[in-house]
Amino acid sequence: MKQILVIAFLILSISISAQDIHFSQWDRNPLFVSPAATGVFNGDIRLNASYKGQWMSVPVPYQTVHLSADARVLGKPGYTSRGVLNIGGSLAYDRAGDSQMSLLQMTGFVGSIAPLSKRMYISAGAGFTLSQRSFSPEDLTFDSQFNGDIFNGALPINETFTNTSFLYFSQSAGFELGYVLSNKIIVQAGVSVFHINQPKQTFFEAEEIRLFRKLNGYLKSGFRLSEKTQLRAHLYFSKQGPHQEIVPIVDFGYVLTKKRGQDVTLFVGASTRLGDAAVARLGTTWGPWDIGLSYDFTISNLQPASSFRGGPEVAVQYIITKIPDPKLIKACPLF
Repeated sequence: MKQILVIAFLILSISISAQDIHFSQWDRNPLFVSPAATGVFNGDIRLNASYKGQWMSVPVPYQTVHLSADARVLGKPGYTSRGVLNIGGSLAYDRAGDSQMSLLQMTGFVGSIAPLSKRMYISAGAGFTLSQRSFSPEDLTFDSQFNGDIFNGALPINETFTNTSFLYFSQSAGFELGYVLSNKIIVQAGVSVFHINQPKQTFFEAEEIRLFRKLNGYLKSGFRLSEKTQLRAHLYFSKQGPHQEIVPIVDFGYVLTKKRGQDVTLFVGASTRLGDAAVARLGTTWGPWDIGLSYDFTISNLQPASSFRGGPEVAVQYIITKIPDPKLIKACPLF
């Protein structure tokens, strides 16, 4: 009976975990949203890092880290410049609970951009992910450790776990369409699908639990309202099996200092994960830096346990732009 309960717990954990990690600041995690975003930026190399803490009021909160980098290998920088080959990679780690149920993912991306006009482009990309899901029974307690009066952690658990981790491989693909108008209006729309092969998700060989495919759709827009003010309005939709989320974002920006290549803009905004959380946002762009802070306030049925506390999230992006070799720049002829 005890073994059955343990097996049931692990199966339930996998079933609940048979969906991907998520971020409130999805707009600052381009490769997390779509492989088609690989190499789609103004610059040569883009670095991203995110940390998210969830349900900070519960005893063992969720903690998620996501790191990524992408670059133009062949092609010139710019949204509408032809990118013959773009590559990228990401590392994601998520852990939660007394069992330390964790997910480690390593992904390689490849993509390309084709200009449709001077202001419009289309991009496509694919991703290949190797993942490990694991847990540790060391901090779990079992009824065999109760002697009838008190709990004794020194007593054996009398349970045998054949596997405490497993590996799986999955693929992803996406397309993106973008429109750029004089650096004043930028609109990007795309779709992507993850876990195309629906890999097996279980610690038990006999069980047949598959990871649902995840379908993403998104719309990102940025507007310069005046010399000093900006507006960002984004919408993200994701569906994975019975789970889905809709995350709209609105940010208002004010230019604090204006200097070529070193503009400083402060953004204040709000977002929501419909039916789950309200999100307060604060961010800044400073030259090649884009830094965002946000906090989730739980509004779902979990709020009695969480006291409306969801968790903080930090996202940082840095873009490297190489300076061309002067010897390769053709001098203007004298007339």
